[in-house]
Order: sequence, then C-alpha cells, then structure tokens
Amino acid sequence: MVALTPGFPVVRDNAVLQQSSRVNFSAAFLAQQRAAFGNNPADEFNRMTRYELGKIAHHDPLSAFGTVSETFTSKPDPTKIEFGQSSVTDSFGDGGKAATTHMVDIDGEEVKRGKSLAQDVTDLRSGVLTADDLPIHVFQYVDLDGDAHWVTQNNRALTVLRMAKFNPTKIHVLKKSDLEKKQGANSLLSVLNRFKAMPNCKPSPEMYIRIAGVNDIGQPRNSWDWDAPFGSVAK
Repeated sequence: MVALTPGFPVVRDNAVLQQSSRVNFSAAFLAQQRAAFGNNPADEFNRMTRYELGKIAHHDPLSAFGTVSETFTSKPDPTKIEFGQSSVTDSFGDGGKAATTHMVDIDGEEVKRGKSLAQDVTDLRSGVLTADDLPIHVFQYVDLDGDAHWVTQNNRALTVLRMAKFNPTKIHVLKKSDLEKKQGANSLLSVLNRFKAMPNCKPSPEMYIRIAGVNDIGQPRNSWDWDAPFGSVAK
C-alpha cells in the first residue's frame, strides 16, 4: 500500500472522505492506472473522481438536478451525443443472445453475461455488425447551468461505437414522459443519479471502461463490480 493525500474525493465505506484526510491506496491499483493512462495530473483528477464517486449508490431527489426535455427544437447530432454515467463494464449484460452469453455468479446470483465490448468493436470494423445493430436511446438534459446535452441511456452501445470510431445511425429520442414510465435502473430518477458520479454532475463525451483487477484498496474485482479498475477510455 502507498499513502498519499489526493486532490480528489475518496470513498471509504460508502462515504466521501474530507480532502485533507490521509488515505491508503493499493500500489498495484495505482501502477495499473498509470500504466493505462499515464501520469497527467489533470487527467488523473477527472478519472479518479469518476472512479471514487462511481462506487457510491446515489439517491438524490429530482430537485437536485437539471431538467429532462419533453419537447425538442432540434435533433441530436450523432457526433455530440454524450455519456450519462461514470464507467461501464467491459462486457454486455443479460440482454445478450444465448450463443454469446455465459453464466457468472454476482452476489450469489447466477447472471448471464454477454460478449465483450471489444468483440463488438471487432465485429463493427470487420462488417459483421453495422452501426444500425447498436441503436442508441437518447434524452435531452438541461443541466443546472442551463446547458443542453443529448445523453445516451444505453451507455455500452455508444461506448462500442466510439471505440470503433463509428457514429450512431439509429437514434431513438426519449421524452421526459418516456423516462417517467420506466422503472428500476432506467427510471428517470436512476438515470439522473448517475450524473452524481461525474465531474461537475454533468454528462461527458468520454467513457471509462472497467476491467478485472484489483480495486483502490487492493481487493480483486471483476469488471462488473463498480470499484473494478479502469482499463481504457472511449472518446
């Protein structure tokens, strides 16, 4: 373990420590992150803020956020659609086809995992898949500063397209009322609470991808764990 006083939030026991607190980080975790991303302080601040705050289950009320639009005066620009959460796992979830899924144990429950994002990138580049095979569902979010963003609801699909250097070609626009009808992880409140793990609580043009490895305190993690290390970034 190595000790340092970081200039970004640090989460321990699901609480954010004061910035003056002295904390321990796993040397293996820091070495992996710097090998993957270099040692640029500005980049590290952004990345580690997203990593640490992404470990928390945020439950802020709707009043803590900007607004989601019900009507629109323009269409989303495919090149400017942003991401709406701090990171994604490196594989698809239980929506995968049976031939491309396998079973894993997550918190004592057997869950199907789909093929890797990297495989979809390869399939896009080879022509096995087209951008139409990865439709994007977007909503318009006006942040607390009054700036409007087109944000994807299905972050992994947009991540794959960005990794492959493709633009979305099939875009479904969601109104506020559409999100209000959804429940669980895709409900309006859940979608907005993902922003709490983002710098300045805003959508982002880049997405970090989690991989298997050790977390910030040296514990082994799988890529679907929220405190798994970041392995790459899609822009």
